[in-house]
Amino acid sequence: MDYIITNPFDKITLPKPQDQYYIKVNGKRENFYSKQELKDFLHAIEDEPLNHTFFHLAAYTGARKGELLALNWSDINFANKTIHIYKNLYFEKKQNQLLTTKYPSSDRIIAIDNDTISVLREWKQEQMKQYKSINQSFLEDDLQPVFTK
Repeated sequence: MDYIITNPFDKITLPKPQDQYYIKVNGKRENFYSKQELKDFLHAIEDEPLNHTFFHLAAYTGARKGELLALNWSDINFANKTIHIYKNLYFEKKQNQLLTTKYPSSDRIIAIDNDTISVLREWKQEQMKQYKSINQSFLEDDLQPVFTK
C-alpha cells in the first residue's frame, strides 16, 4: 500500500455563503426573514393551503420541520389555542421514523394566536375536502396527521 505525502484537500476552498441570504443585525450576519418579508412570503403562497399552513406554523411557533410533520390533529387544542409538541418525524434509510423529541425538554405546549387558529381550521376543512374527493376517509383526530403527502 502506498501513502501520499501531501493532502490533496489542502487546496480546496470551501464556498462562502451568499450575502443576499443574510441580514446584518448589530454588525452580525443573521439568516432570517424580516417581518415584511415573512408577510410577503406567506401572502405569495396563500393559494397553496398545505404549504401556507406549514410555513405559517413554522414561522409563528418556532417548531422544527420534523416536529410539524409529526403533528396529528389531536395535538392541536383549538379551545385553549395550543399545540402540543412531543414527537418528531424524520427520514432515515428510505423510511419515515416517528420518535419522541430529541430531548425531554423539547416536549412542550406552544400558545398560538387567533390567526394561526384560523389558518389551521381552514387547512383542516381543505384536507377533509381533499380526502372526500379521492373517496378516502378522514381519520379520527388522534390518528389523522396534520400534514400528509
